[in-house]
Amino acid sequence: MALQIMTDRKSKGILQRLSGGVLSSSEKSGSIFKRGIAALAQNTEAESSFQRARFAYKAENFSEAALWCLNAADLGHAEAQSALGYCYEFGIGVTRDDAQAVHWYSKAAEQGDAEAQNALGDCYASGKGVTRDDAHIVNPEAKSCFQRALAAYKAENFSEAVLWCRKAADQGHALAQRNLGFCYELGIGVTQDDAQAVL
Repeated sequence: MALQIMTDRKSKGILQRLSGGVLSSSEKSGSIFKRGIAALAQNTEAESSFQRARFAYKAENFSEAALWCLNAADLGHAEAQSALGYCYEFGIGVTRDDAQAVHWYSKAAEQGDAEAQNALGDCYASGKGVTRDDAHIVNPEAKSCFQRALAAYKAENFSEAVLWCRKAADQGHALAQRNLGFCYELGIGVTQDDAQAVL
């Protein structure tokens, strides 16, 4: 639906982590954030490596940032895994490698990292680093609803796009579910609502 917006958001979110950006109040209060804090308390070496990666990234020493991210990622640091996936996807400090990007996004996504889950979904939808997976199209009716949502979105009829997207999402269409979340997050065709965006 809003693929460019989603790609830009993914880039912003992952890069913000490396540059040490501030978390939103919804991220701070979320259970994923709380689980992440508990995990970090148990693994100070991983957190230390990730902080060094941030420092190197801010200094524009991207290869050093990628090395510290790799160290933290190997120790199970979800944010570092997500950031490393981004580095591999776009060739930041490392040789561009879509398969490695998918590998690290998958590791972070398994730990509940929302940015990595979104990035991984984009990889599967586009076939970047993996075989394109159309399994997210649950049934022909869900596919039809999602196509109507795309058509309405292209016609800038955002409220109708949300209506059709919701119908497809209710039938388990993964891209529709993700796009519906972005609509709520950004207030496209609906009143902006962070709680609904997370669902």
